[in-house]
Amino acid sequence: MVRNDRNEMFVKTLLSLVTVVCLGLSSALGAAAPHQITAIDRPDSQQVRLSLAGGLATEYQEYYDIFPLETSADQKNWAVTATLFRTNSVAGPILSFQPSTNRVGFFRIPTNGCPTAFPKPTGPYQVGTVSRLFASATRNTTVVGPNRKFMVSLFYPAAPAVWRPPQFVFEPIYGPVLFSSEFLTNPRSVDVITNLLSHAWPGLPVVAGTNSFPVLVYSHGSGYFRRDNIHKFSELASHGYIVVAADDYDSAYSYLPDGTLVTGTGKINGGEAYSVADNQFLIDELERMNISDPMFAGRFDLSKIGALGWSVGGAVAGDLCRLDARVKAAVLYDAAFWIAPELSQNGLNKPFLCINATTELQAGWAAAAIALFNQATHDALFFQINGTYHAEFSDIILMDYPGTTELQQTALIVNYTRAFFNHYLRGTTEPLLNAPTSNGATIVNWMKK
Repeated sequence: MVRNDRNEMFVKTLLSLVTVVCLGLSSALGAAAPHQITAIDRPDSQQVRLSLAGGLATEYQEYYDIFPLETSADQKNWAVTATLFRTNSVAGPILSFQPSTNRVGFFRIPTNGCPTAFPKPTGPYQVGTVSRLFASATRNTTVVGPNRKFMVSLFYPAAPAVWRPPQFVFEPIYGPVLFSSEFLTNPRSVDVITNLLSHAWPGLPVVAGTNSFPVLVYSHGSGYFRRDNIHKFSELASHGYIVVAADDYDSAYSYLPDGTLVTGTGKINGGEAYSVADNQFLIDELERMNISDPMFAGRFDLSKIGALGWSVGGAVAGDLCRLDARVKAAVLYDAAFWIAPELSQNGLNKPFLCINATTELQAGWAAAAIALFNQATHDALFFQINGTYHAEFSDIILMDYPGTTELQQTALIVNYTRAFFNHYLRGTTEPLLNAPTSNGATIVNWMKK
C-alpha cells in the first residue's frame, strides 16, 4: 500500500505475529535507494529476523549509513529501539534479529538515508542532545563586554523515542568556511559535509530513572566550535556520561536561536583565562539546572566532574581542573600549554591524561605536556599515538579523511578517554590504563605515574 500524502510510503508485510511498516520522510540527503524492510522470517521461536536494504548516493560512499529501527506494540506508540549501521561500500542486506513475543510486534524504518562519518557509539544508551542559550549578567571580558550570550550543547544518555532525524554535525552557517585551511582540506562538495549526521538525537528525554550521571566539560580548539568532537561526546554519553560543550568566545562562529551570528576572537594575550571563567560559569549553571531544570534536575552527578579539551581547549581544560575544586580529573588532547603559563609553572595536582601527536604543530608541543607530567607526583599519564597530527584529535578528521588509519587513531583516543574517566570519576578498574595497547594504531612514549 502506497500513500502519497506528505511523501510517506508504507510497505506492510505480515508473517506469523509480526507486521512490518516502512515510513518514509522527505529528505534532501540524496538517497540512491530508499531504506526498506525487504523480508522477514523466524529462524527460531525466540526471535524474528528482519532484512533491510537501501543506500546512499555515491558521494557518501566513504561514509556510513544509519538505519534507525522503530518498534511498537500497538502502532500508536513508537520508539527507536535499535540503530543499525552499514558501511556504504559494503553491498547486501542488513539483518536485524528482534525478540519474539506472544503479542503482535510492529516494525518500521524511515526510507530516507542517514549518512554519517562516525562509527556507532559502543555504549548501552541511546544518545540525546539539546542546545541551550546561556547568558551571564556579571561576566565581563575586555574582548566582548558584559552580558555575553553563548550557546551550550549537552549530550546525554537518552530514552528511546519516536523517530526524528539525528543531529547534523554542522549548523548551516558553517558551510561557507568549512574548507578553509583550519577546517577541511580534502576537496568535495560542501553539501555532502553539511548533510552528515551524528549519532545524537535532538530533544530525546533523558533515560528513565532517578540516577545521576558524571559530567564532562569540554573546551574546543581555538577558532573551532563546540561540536568539533561530537563523536567523542556521543561515545561518552552512550556509556553514561553527560558531556557539556560551550562555544567559547573564540569560536569561529556561534549561531544564536534568534538568528544572530556571533564571531569570536583568539585565546591569546591572556584570553585563555576568559575561557576558564566561561567554563566555571558553565558549572555554576549546571548546579542551578540540577535543582530546577525540567529536563535535567537531579540527573547531573556534580561530585564527579571531569574536564577535557583539544589544542588550546586542552590547556583550558587543564587550567579549569587546576583552579576549580569541583573538577576532579582532566583528559587533554594535544594541548597547547603555551597559552596557559600558570598551569605550566604550577603543575596539575589532580589526575590527568595527556594524549599527543607525534608530528608536532610547532616545536616543543609535546615537550610541554611531558613537563607537566614530570611535575606530577601521582595519577598522571602521557603517551603519543604514532603517525598522528594535531587534526587527528578533532572528529572533523573523520569527515575530511574517513580512512582506516583515522578510525583506528580515533578509537584509541576514545577508549583511553573513557577508561581514564571511568577510573577516576567512577572508581572502576581499567586494565587499559596499565599498559599501552594497539588496534592497528600504535601508542609510543608511554609514561605513567
